Amino acid sequence: MLKQAYAALIFTVLVSIYDAKLLIPLLNYNAYNVSKFMDSKLPIWTYNTTKSTYYTCFVDNVVNATKDAVLFNRSYYYKKWKNTTMEGSFQVGDASTMFIGRIGLLKTRIETLEFANGKYTCGIFHVIPTNVPGHGGWRDLRFKDENNTGKPEQECLEKFRRWIRKSRCVFYDFCTNPK
Repeated sequence: MLKQAYAALIFTVLVSIYDAKLLIPLLNYNAYNVSKFMDSKLPIWTYNTTKSTYYTCFVDNVVNATKDAVLFNRSYYYKKWKNTTMEGSFQVGDASTMFIGRIGLLKTRIETLEFANGKYTCGIFHVIPTNVPGHGGWRDLRFKDENNTGKPEQECLEKFRRWIRKSRCVFYDFCTNPK
């Protein structure tokens, strides 16, 4: 009888936590708008990442953005430039999240905008691959280089440094000036 009571108590606590997680965004949660971030004519560069990778120069070039989805070319450099056309579907009810995949295929990543500066020129993304069960994902610091500085706004750099202990820079001068 005591085991059943404990099981019921644990179940109730878990349900309460789940319900609270759903309710918190409706309360005082600062949800960032990923569709606003992606609606850009400027290239969106990845500056730093916690992902273990040899690739560099990650960049998204938006082709078309609507209220429901974004079509973009995702490129990176590893010995030569590689490019893939991707589609991001914005999550209904959660403005910070989009599901990413190749056009017409299953979405293979969930990308959540966890922080953005006021102008949405830089942000921190949590990326979770959906095709690798249990993978905790990684975090990217992405930016739009509207002032040609070659780096994100200071606010985003500081926030990323406070949140993340170990990361690697994947943006270099040659990314924007390939030879």
